[in-house]
Amino acid sequence: MQSGANQLGIARRAAIAAGLACLAALSGSSAADAAFPGANGRIAYQGPGLSGVSASSIFSTNPDGTDKLNLTPNPVFRRGEVTGNRQPAYSPDGRRIAFARTSVGAFRNDIWVMNADGTDQINLTSAAEGNYVEPSFSPDGARIVFSDDRDDIQVIDSGGSPPVDLTSGPALDSDPEFSPDGTKIAFERSEGGPSDIYVMNADGSLPTNMTAAVPNSSESPSWSPDGTRIAFTNDDPVTESNILVIGAAGGATTDLTSAVTGKDPQDPAFSPDGTKIAYSRLDDGMDADVFTMGSDGLQQKNLTPESTEDDRAPNWGPVPVEPPNTKIKAGPKKRTSKRRATFRFNSGGAAVGFQCSLSGRRVKEELKAFAACESPITYKRLKPGRKRFRVRAVDRFGAVDASPAKLAWRITGG
Repeated sequence: MQSGANQLGIARRAAIAAGLACLAALSGSSAADAAFPGANGRIAYQGPGLSGVSASSIFSTNPDGTDKLNLTPNPVFRRGEVTGNRQPAYSPDGRRIAFARTSVGAFRNDIWVMNADGTDQINLTSAAEGNYVEPSFSPDGARIVFSDDRDDIQVIDSGGSPPVDLTSGPALDSDPEFSPDGTKIAFERSEGGPSDIYVMNADGSLPTNMTAAVPNSSESPSWSPDGTRIAFTNDDPVTESNILVIGAAGGATTDLTSAVTGKDPQDPAFSPDGTKIAYSRLDDGMDADVFTMGSDGLQQKNLTPESTEDDRAPNWGPVPVEPPNTKIKAGPKKRTSKRRATFRFNSGGAAVGFQCSLSGRRVKEELKAFAACESPITYKRLKPGRKRFRVRAVDRFGAVDASPAKLAWRITGG
């Protein structure tokens, strides 16, 4: 007769096994892989969560395969529940990663965002009803596009908001990805047969089939960082998959992996500088590894040869862009009788704009809140009393200087 502990252990293992089967059914490895312009940073990918277990975790590595980090080290086993973390996608500033998390206990997938080091993990779709996978950032970092369990494409603010449909209807849509300029979205569509790569406007209008003349299923599009090319997986059900590249306006394709036979290459992701492509394929065994190659298909390199389980869905991030740092270059003296104040300021880094605030005694309310401004800025007809000027730079991703530059002074007089 088995002990109660053994019976509980058997039941737990059975629940985990059932959960893993459901996990595989709920969430595949494929994901759209945005490439935002910049210097080549780390590569994120999904790999094994726990030794000998198929629940997945998100890792990142240097482009040469060194310094591997498990960013989600807790695909959790508790109360028979299995969680898996999949399909990472870097933000355009390289500081965040969106990903899909599968919770079998809740029978759902959600879109999460975390810092690029794995900290501050936030569920963006917890209040929405449905299953959401395959996230990809917009080039300004303000939105995330993804697919749902109705096989439609949706978009959400990167800070969290109700999802908005971009596609709907009988077609099966998945793997969406914003173009580098943010005006288009590439995605995969099936209308009952093999899949094709489509491109539509960012509002969901005017979907156009880019691979109608390409045989087999075309899947997992990845824009080049200059927006002129789209790499994708071409899946031949009889032989194997290969990675092809097509112009952003359509036309002829180039097979980048025709020399790699019997390895089933898939999941392409351009590097931020456009010279390389990360992808996954079988190595010597039956497990998949993450590889890089030149954008011409040459210079193949295995980044995860030590892994004995599948490593898939790579996404190549840019070197993180640091938030802008603001400096005030000129302003009034600390004590003055002048009722007029002019400020000059600048910022290092990738600032594209500034926001200014003026507070203090007898200052108009509309000047106290931060508002867009330019250097120099002049305030006229100020009243006597203490004043404080603050200015913060804003980068192209909407990130603001967390420590605004400030200058306090006093206007004398009655």
